[in-house]
Amino acid sequence: MRPPRLRLSVLALAAISACAETATVESRAVTFHALANCPVGAEPYALLFASGDFQPKTPSEVTGQVFLDTQVGAALASMPAATRELSAAVTADSTTGLLFWRGRADVAPAGDVDVLLWPSTGGCALSQPAEAFRDRTDPAVGALGAGRVLVAGGAADSVVPASFVADLATGAMTHLVNDLLVPRARATLTTFGEGALVAGGARPDSGELLASAEVFTGTDFDGFIPLSEGRASHAAVVLATGETLLVGGTGNRGALATLEIVDPKTRRYRTAGLARLDTPRSKPFALRLASGEILVAGGTDDRGSPVGSLEWLSFDGREHKQTRPFPASLTQGFVALPGGGALAVLTPPTPTPGFKNVWVISADRTADAATPVGGSVPQVRLFPGSAGSPVLFTGDKWLRWQPWLGEFGVMAEVSPENGPDRDTLVSPDPGLAAWVSVDHGHASLFGLRFDARGPYTTDSARGPLLAGSTVFLAPDRLVAPSATPITFDPARGLLLDRGATAFLTDATFAAFAVDLTLTGPAPIVVLRDDAGVELEIGGGTCPIVVADGSTSLHVERDASVVTVTVGTDSPKPCRTAAGSEAVLAATARISVGLRGSSSGDRSSGKNLVVTRR
Repeated sequence: MRPPRLRLSVLALAAISACAETATVESRAVTFHALANCPVGAEPYALLFASGDFQPKTPSEVTGQVFLDTQVGAALASMPAATRELSAAVTADSTTGLLFWRGRADVAPAGDVDVLLWPSTGGCALSQPAEAFRDRTDPAVGALGAGRVLVAGGAADSVVPASFVADLATGAMTHLVNDLLVPRARATLTTFGEGALVAGGARPDSGELLASAEVFTGTDFDGFIPLSEGRASHAAVVLATGETLLVGGTGNRGALATLEIVDPKTRRYRTAGLARLDTPRSKPFALRLASGEILVAGGTDDRGSPVGSLEWLSFDGREHKQTRPFPASLTQGFVALPGGGALAVLTPPTPTPGFKNVWVISADRTADAATPVGGSVPQVRLFPGSAGSPVLFTGDKWLRWQPWLGEFGVMAEVSPENGPDRDTLVSPDPGLAAWVSVDHGHASLFGLRFDARGPYTTDSARGPLLAGSTVFLAPDRLVAPSATPITFDPARGLLLDRGATAFLTDATFAAFAVDLTLTGPAPIVVLRDDAGVELEIGGGTCPIVVADGSTSLHVERDASVVTVTVGTDSPKPCRTAAGSEAVLAATARISVGLRGSSSGDRSSGKNLVVTRR
């Protein structure tokens, strides 16, 4: 059954030719898709927002507003041809009051646009196709970018369940023409070049551990890669290089400490030169942190007991950096934080009064207990979240992390019905929590869209950041009511001890300018690419001097060139300590943060503005 559609067509896109002042107009259709399981209420009214690598003309620019059920085919105001993201906020009436939906879609340079509307008040399932999908345990689940989710294999009463792709633009779920060559459960799924890699696992019929991986090309499986050893219940993470790192798991002799890399270019595995875990782990977590390092956490040993330590690996898996003790737990979740480090939620193996169940693992590799979640926490389903605020489902309530308070807050507007009851979790984008669960006896993809922020967000277009709050920035360590290396003062803005860092969340930039009002010693402006490589303006990689008494800092990035202006001085190119020009990769998308410098006093600044160009 195809999900119902609300169709709004003829959205005019105006593009200015590079060699003329005339505008060319291209008509593109925008189709809104509603979920059959959660129909939109009466008189749905939508506000549309377009974004890309350009600055909005007005602080709260609305691309279009329309009644979806009565203005089908209406022409909207034009949006820039450089639009790469379209978000929608929809309200509708019902017998119980006003209902809310959110939608977000990537916009290609050409072609029509589909937007799937998710209710923001609870989880909802996609519609089943004519041949419904069999329920299963232990499938491999992963996002193929922000637009699709692949569910591969699993076990279903000794029957091989069909793999499927969920289209997050239309809400359709489809069978694959060519499925896995080998039935697999307890495998991992990661992006792999332009497709995906399903690695390892065990045959659901015999339990045989599989020393192989299969490549999903984007439409079906077409490629078989041998691995060094059979492993299941392992972790997998995509490195900054684009390679997939397999971590630990269960082997033929028990829990594994080994690592293995699978290369999407050569389609081969390698183990030479890789580190080993200090503690063998089955069912571990492996996170790529904002720094590019790999954090390995959780899991169980050969006896099935939870492992009580954290381990850090270098960005390429070649070096074991550090091991630290950490509370052991059989029920746990870990997610990377955009400012740096990670967030962990645990439950004790046995009821333990005073157990600290929320931890912030800082960018400096320390772990601090945060305000615990009160009451019973029977489940831990933890998702990354936009604005540096991961989302937690405990089985009876939805909570959201508040990074500047160091605690979770209740998402009172979200119903706990239809929440995730299994560990098959996936986050296609930071504002969408998705999971595989049972819908009327069949496997389906459920989702909760709690935000529509994306990489083209321009937060400071509505006014400078750090003017009255820390909204849209996230710290790289625990912020608590007591003394902390990061604080906010309305008069001075953000105050940072040496090394303490806060990043603007979600948004990444191509060509841009950064402006900051200095209220004390200048903080380091950090430009970080998606591999974790940093350019520190005022730090080691660009040690520009900011004299005491300077009141402003201006930074511009254009391709690989970065220039800095202090106060009313002339712009200067960023140079390394050796005097050569400091550069970033010309095509890299950049995140922006502030870090405490090495001066004796706390660094401070306010009125942060990041302008796209």
